[in-house]
Amino acid sequence: MSKLRSLVKDTALYGLTTIAARGLNYVLVPLYANLLTLTENGVQGIVFSSIALANILFSYGMETAYLRFASEKPRDETNDATDHARFSVPQLSLVATSVFFSALIFLFAEPLSIALGLQAESNVFVRYAAVILFLDTVAIVPVARLRLLRRPKQFAFVRLANVALTILTSALLVWQFRLGVHGVFIGNIVGSLSSLVLVAPVFFSIKWRFDQALYREMLRFALPYIPAGIAATLIHFIDRTVLVRLTPAESFAIYGKALTGEEVAGIYTRVYALGVLIQLAVQMFRFAWQPFFLQHGKGNFADNVETKPLFSRVLTLSTAAIILLSLAASLFVPDLIETKFFGRLYLLPPPYWIGLSVLPLLYLSFVFEMLYTNLSAGILIEKRTGVLPVVTAIGAGATALICVVLIPRFGMMGAAMAMACGSAAIAMGSYYYAQKFYPSHYEWGKVSAVLGLATVFYLVSLYLHFTLLSKAALFFTFAALIAILFRRESLRVLRQLRPERPT
Repeated sequence: MSKLRSLVKDTALYGLTTIAARGLNYVLVPLYANLLTLTENGVQGIVFSSIALANILFSYGMETAYLRFASEKPRDETNDATDHARFSVPQLSLVATSVFFSALIFLFAEPLSIALGLQAESNVFVRYAAVILFLDTVAIVPVARLRLLRRPKQFAFVRLANVALTILTSALLVWQFRLGVHGVFIGNIVGSLSSLVLVAPVFFSIKWRFDQALYREMLRFALPYIPAGIAATLIHFIDRTVLVRLTPAESFAIYGKALTGEEVAGIYTRVYALGVLIQLAVQMFRFAWQPFFLQHGKGNFADNVETKPLFSRVLTLSTAAIILLSLAASLFVPDLIETKFFGRLYLLPPPYWIGLSVLPLLYLSFVFEMLYTNLSAGILIEKRTGVLPVVTAIGAGATALICVVLIPRFGMMGAAMAMACGSAAIAMGSYYYAQKFYPSHYEWGKVSAVLGLATVFYLVSLYLHFTLLSKAALFFTFAALIAILFRRESLRVLRQLRPERPT
């Protein structure tokens, strides 16, 4: 019971920080949509998606390896030599490899631009990306240490300072100095640099030592995250790399407008950003969930009869919460986007509205992401990370195949279908291996009922052309049904979260 209370508390602490950071960052979306061209938005979307993919290579699972190995004993022994080795080994490794990878990107920026489907002249943005990747990678382990040591205030300050400086610098350069998409990248470099500066003091408190045996053990645990991470990230990357290759003739057949591939990718990038609320919810849960199950899912606690039922309950409730948020976003976000604020400003201008129909499928992919975030616990607890490449490769393969087949015919809708199917494939693969190595009983009947009910409610509102008021009534009806379905779980959780009275 106290374990669930601890998880919820950590989710709130790190989640509020994540919501604030990511939420503030998305303040820039209307600015970019209104001040940058569709092509510039497309370039920014493609390169930043590439950064997410390259982050996997730059970090090669060392963040998770550090959390796994450093959580094996209490972290209050800050002068312990073993603790220092567990920090210094991944940190020194990441610094060395990030220098090497960044240099390669600088040298081959032009062919990389062409490979991404961009013009050769866009190579300067690829070089900007190399700088961002280096700065972010060097700060990975120090920031993970803040999470492990349960220092949410310091974690929050680092994250929020990064975002605040990114926003201020980017807005100033794009709006005031009219630097266009260059200002976007320079602003992100400033933000990443601020994070590294803020975590730098930890470097002076560590007694640096390199333990080769520990390094080999960490690599054995971490390296499977490279193919696994690449495959997982490709699900959020392949769609744009195929979209950017659409010809004006194909775009005209789909949308009645001869849009270039970069323009279609720009529209999709900004519409995809409207999934921020659901992404934030999944991410805030993941921040607390991973340290939670790694610390409490091993040793004597793993044999406790409450452990697996607790994990099952967490999966049911967290997935139901994401489905509830997804339905709300599917119903109300399009109306919000099409509202003119102050009589002159849209959050996304009308040229972007042709992409709004993909939102429900994008939200569905985040539901599956929440599922495999939960299901990965058993695989990581049992240190069976070698199966992760298999699971994620299946998901990435499904995504790539569906993108290639459907995007030329359906454009952005085909991309969203591919994302949802790829995420579902990863969730199913994660369940298979989790049951094989860490068998647990899950409440799939309830999860399926909630998802099916949400789908029916959305389709009713769509085909009957509900007004905003009718949508609100529909949503609250759904929420009431969910409350009835989970009345026992809700009451149990409330009792567990209620502070104990002093005796």
